[in-house]
Amino acid sequence: MIPSKLIIMQHNEQSWISERIALSNIYNTIDPEIILINAHSLIDNKPLKIFNYNIFSTNKYNENHARAAIAIKRHIPFKLHDTFHSDMLAITIDTQQGPITIGTTYTPPRTEYLHFIDFYNLFNRPHPNYFFGDINTAHRTLGYIRNNNRGLHLYTFITRYQLRHIGPNFPTLYTHRSTTSPDIVLQNKHAYHNTHLKPEPLTPSDHIPIIATISANPIQIPIKQRRHLHKADWEKYKKILSTITPPTEHTPTLEEIDQYLDIWTEHLQEATGGRFWACRLIEPAVQDPYLPHSQSSSKPCTSSPATAISQPNPKPNPKPLTTLIPPILPSTPATLSRPAKASSYRVQLNTIDLAKPTDKQKIFEITFRVLNAPLIRLTTTRTGYYAVTDDVTSIDKLTSKKATTAFEKINLTPIIPPDLRAKRTVFIRQIDADIGLKPAEEIKNEIKRENDWLTVTEVIKIKNYTHLLKLVTTDNTTAQRLLRQGLYMFHTKITPQQCEQEKYTHILICYKCYKFEEHATHQCTSPTQHCSECSSKEHIYQHCTNLIKQCINCQGPHRTLAANCPYRKSIIRQKEETEQRQKQEQTHSTYAEIAKHAIQQTNPPQHTFTLTNQTHIKLTTLIIEAHIAALDKTKKFGDILTQFLKLNFNIDTTFPDSDSTAIFNFYYDKTDSQ
Repeated sequence: MIPSKLIIMQHNEQSWISERIALSNIYNTIDPEIILINAHSLIDNKPLKIFNYNIFSTNKYNENHARAAIAIKRHIPFKLHDTFHSDMLAITIDTQQGPITIGTTYTPPRTEYLHFIDFYNLFNRPHPNYFFGDINTAHRTLGYIRNNNRGLHLYTFITRYQLRHIGPNFPTLYTHRSTTSPDIVLQNKHAYHNTHLKPEPLTPSDHIPIIATISANPIQIPIKQRRHLHKADWEKYKKILSTITPPTEHTPTLEEIDQYLDIWTEHLQEATGGRFWACRLIEPAVQDPYLPHSQSSSKPCTSSPATAISQPNPKPNPKPLTTLIPPILPSTPATLSRPAKASSYRVQLNTIDLAKPTDKQKIFEITFRVLNAPLIRLTTTRTGYYAVTDDVTSIDKLTSKKATTAFEKINLTPIIPPDLRAKRTVFIRQIDADIGLKPAEEIKNEIKRENDWLTVTEVIKIKNYTHLLKLVTTDNTTAQRLLRQGLYMFHTKITPQQCEQEKYTHILICYKCYKFEEHATHQCTSPTQHCSECSSKEHIYQHCTNLIKQCINCQGPHRTLAANCPYRKSIIRQKEETEQRQKQEQTHSTYAEIAKHAIQQTNPPQHTFTLTNQTHIKLTTLIIEAHIAALDKTKKFGDILTQFLKLNFNIDTTFPDSDSTAIFNFYYDKTDSQ
């Protein structure tokens, strides 16, 4: 069965033999219909196998760092083309709109030419043809500074046979000095489909996989939600900020003004992060985050056809040619909006000696010049500063070993945020008991010796669990690679299925009275600050000298913020269960149920009755009876009439205490006028 759209993955593997397990897991996770493999380096007709795929490979010259292969899902019928003179392969698939030919090859940098005959045989077909491959071409029209021989050959071929260059418009090769795009995607003049290219996550290879979507229908790209300020609960926002105490000094110093502004900014950010915003999709158009604005994925072709590569100096915003299909539509109606506010990330910098405060200018200088992690601001806290940045990669730099050494020279120490530490922490499950019994230091040294790319800062052994280990890595990138490909230790392979990232559940903590999930620190009404070490009210935790620890919440013999606190564990468990229950309710509810529930809340059912002659007489009789019954002053007229309407018309309402004579006269006058 042919799918309505084709998902094609092209990847330069470099070496299939050493990384075949990790690559197979990545390919099966992405699950494309077709995989185009370049440079897998298999010689002597060694087989290449991927589960659930038919694979065809070629290496006519039996060279290392060469060869190409095509893997296609077993349920898709196809025709193989392998009569080329070079290492080029192609397949033809019959779709509802007609046949499509997809080809690939790999041209290593040592080869100074492109095989014109094979490229001509591939593109000289009367139906759509697509080519994905790493041919290491460089030409000025492709964004390079200079041309090479392969780039000149490609330029000539594209202009002569009216091919279209459709990408990629993002780097596909990362080195220690630069990023380039040796991979290329081309289509012939008969192609009319919508195409969308995007990069996939990192793999053991230094090349980034390309994921291409080809469809004759519009390709919808999800749009992230943004805050809708017009429907926000501003009263709640105002209530949160009303608890902030303004400065009382008549002539404050510049330092006091700066400190108050920092505190006010921090409170604004905490209030803005609340859950009282109404969200909706308000993107003006569908934009691919990996493409420039001039090449939005809301167009059928991500770049201009042959003219985009044939002109020596293409314009910044080339107009795409008219195609035979409608453009790619956004998933929601377009609405103009302001750009979304950039995200911010922060690291706590604690002062080692509170008697020697650190100058802010020194912190900015170290983060900018030494760590290459520019900050957007520094927020003063009771124990030091919050270093705020808009780049998530800067968090790893600010908490690195180099940063710790640099900050210690100016009386500061960086504290890794708990959510970031959880992202760096990986659980290793189902390990051999003999490994689990070894000392943590021995396990750490073995991991370093067998995995040169993996640096583990700490190995934590779980008490009474010999089949479970906890590894803390140096950064988030290393942790993600560990989850993706596993590791080796003690001549044993740890598969990705045995690796699991630590889960972090955020709980609201007041750092004045140390209550959980009740209020923030700036909203605390406690007159004194507690010590989180011994629960004393006479000092704070920086000045605590008691050897006996005591929890404020459960009175146990441990710190208040200890991870093994039973009270803290119960709070986290309750929050996780609530979030999971809400997620299940949202997942299992149908659209009809959600709409019905919303209508019932907006318009509750109302009891009505038709005013006929019978109901008119009955209603008049009830008013007269209630009026007579209220004359003895034992019951109120409103209560009697409420009871009568409930018994006779099933109307559940409440009448206020009023003069029954006036109501009776008013009703009598209205009925006479009608």
